[in-house]
Amino acid sequence: MSPVPLPVAEAAYAAGPGRARALGLHAALEALTEANWSESERAHPKTMLVVATTKAEIERLTDRMAGRGDAPSARASLIFSLSSELAYDLGFPRVESVSLACASGLVAAGLAVRALRTGEADRALVVGADAVSRFIYRGFANLGALDPSGARPFDTDRAGLTVGEGAAAVALEAGGGDLEVVGFGASNDANHITGPARDGRGLVQALSASLAEAELGPGAVGFAVVHGTATRFNDAMEGVAYSRVFGPQNLPVTSVKGAVGHLMGAAGLLNLVVTAAALKDRQCPPTAGLRRSDPDISLDVVQGRSRSVAASAAVTSASGFGGVNAAITLRRAPHPRADARTEPGPRALVTASITAPSDRSALIERVGARAARRLDGLCLKTIAAADALVAAAELAPQPLREARHALFLGTALGSLTTDVAYYSRELAPDEATSSPRLFAYTLPNVALGELAIRLELPGEHVVVCAGRLSALAALHRATRWIEGGFIDVALVFAAEELSTEAAELLEIEEAPPLPARGWVVEAERFARDRGATGLRLRGELLSRARSVEQETETSAVPLGLEALDAALESGCGLVEARCAQGYGVRLEVG
Repeated sequence: MSPVPLPVAEAAYAAGPGRARALGLHAALEALTEANWSESERAHPKTMLVVATTKAEIERLTDRMAGRGDAPSARASLIFSLSSELAYDLGFPRVESVSLACASGLVAAGLAVRALRTGEADRALVVGADAVSRFIYRGFANLGALDPSGARPFDTDRAGLTVGEGAAAVALEAGGGDLEVVGFGASNDANHITGPARDGRGLVQALSASLAEAELGPGAVGFAVVHGTATRFNDAMEGVAYSRVFGPQNLPVTSVKGAVGHLMGAAGLLNLVVTAAALKDRQCPPTAGLRRSDPDISLDVVQGRSRSVAASAAVTSASGFGGVNAAITLRRAPHPRADARTEPGPRALVTASITAPSDRSALIERVGARAARRLDGLCLKTIAAADALVAAAELAPQPLREARHALFLGTALGSLTTDVAYYSRELAPDEATSSPRLFAYTLPNVALGELAIRLELPGEHVVVCAGRLSALAALHRATRWIEGGFIDVALVFAAEELSTEAAELLEIEEAPPLPARGWVVEAERFARDRGATGLRLRGELLSRARSVEQETETSAVPLGLEALDAALESGCGLVEARCAQGYGVRLEVG
């Protein structure tokens, strides 16, 4: 089949895009070629692009900090810039970004699957991309997480991961096909920012949710493509989790990271691609790098050569910093079962809305000095907003934990300020200034991880990066998931942290300290059962205005929040905003 004719993408290659963008484009073009989507199908309003990444084009920022590159290039290091550039290159009218550490790819795929099931989209292309950078490599080196001999997943002598780079892309369509995503589950350990829960409880929850949605028992699954980073604690945790769900030594598993390294935001999506190929071929590939299986890990790790598998279903999973876990169940051939949306979905209500303090001393007073000492600005603002929101909404902790809950964070700048602080230490001549602790906070989802630990909330997490539309986009996604019946209640936050140094590097208009915002969005029945009332909220992503060229924002002030406040105050209203890249969000209140 001839390559997909995409002149814009070819021009982007010629112009020399950042490496993550180039990798993402390459994978996307391969997926589109195989899917054989026409130009009109790609441009259709019900076709969406979902992009997963951890650090996007972080080299553009570090080049600027090292005296190379300019401010517009550095602004293009932000997560939404990568997503909007890929959407523009590929001609997609709608795009969403997901950044959830090394589980980004699988959560992005889960988001797309849910959009297909609810009719929000008819087609979705999911792309995960991350490139090797000095920033990431030195971060893991400082943590002592790299094995100079190469990754050896589940080996008794494993000593750490190998940093890889690459991209993966999956084209998804509503309707039949050779393979079907029949289950998705996500969770948080609510335990530690960089270390997995030793009992595997978060991954157990994600795997169990995926199987339950698939309406499959553990015995129906033929094999698993697991995270398998080759770090001591992650591999041991996976052994515990998979044994708890499937029984010890009962399920053949494999990891690809000994062959390709850890692809960060693309890792989970690559696992999904490998799972799909293995299901089609009925062959589970071996685990590269594995020489001697760790006897303390109760897994049947495929070693040496591929193994024939007869079952028609398989699972794959991913985990990451911030305690995040995700799992997807695939099945060969369509699985006849009831439509996930046989009845109209529940109404989503906004039952509480708060603005947190912006003054740092007030934030510390609310969060507590001891807890605040380890938190960066984004975490501090998010947690302060959460404390205020839970109090204002009169949400009792235990019922919230037991409900199907999710945490959403909308942020344009993400961890930019911490990125600058961390890499400034890396550039210092004295290597003793390096900070492994600070590196962990260069992922925006860590703010939700810290919140999960504080409130003991093990539910789903999503970080939405949509430029200045991030707050509205996060509310839109929470609303859609409630209407789809996937969750009962969402805590939604919008937070931005911008230091003077970061503002100067990117030449962003430095605004007064930006307060964090928070909203409770609930299914009407859930709200009614706890005696809460609210206003109905509906959301829609707007297609990109075709006349708008790609630009980088020079402001960090969220769009649409004043109009949203007015609508919530009056009891009804329409909120619509568009960012510099031409994309938009519409929310209807009342």
